[in-house]
Amino acid sequence: MGVAHLLFIFTKGDQDAKERTPMRKIKEVLCLKWSAGLGSRAITRSVKIGKTTADEIVRRATEAGLSWPMPPDMDEATLEQLLYHPLVTP
Repeated sequence: MGVAHLLFIFTKGDQDAKERTPMRKIKEVLCLKWSAGLGSRAITRSVKIGKTTADEIVRRATEAGLSWPMPPDMDEATLEQLLYHPLVTP
């Protein structure tokens, strides 16, 4: 998979990647949260990711002003940029 297909999920204050979340799962988390109205625990069981990861995805998407459904022209690279723009500054 290319860089656009994988995203780094960071914990607060930790610069090391804890887990890579495929874009497919990120989109599924957002759909389940905003379209189906599921809570974090139900989402984590469905998508098979950790609660912290799911909460972080939703937090970043909310801060980026995203909503569901996503615009049809939103590609994975654009979504990645919106969610994870400068994670680490040089």
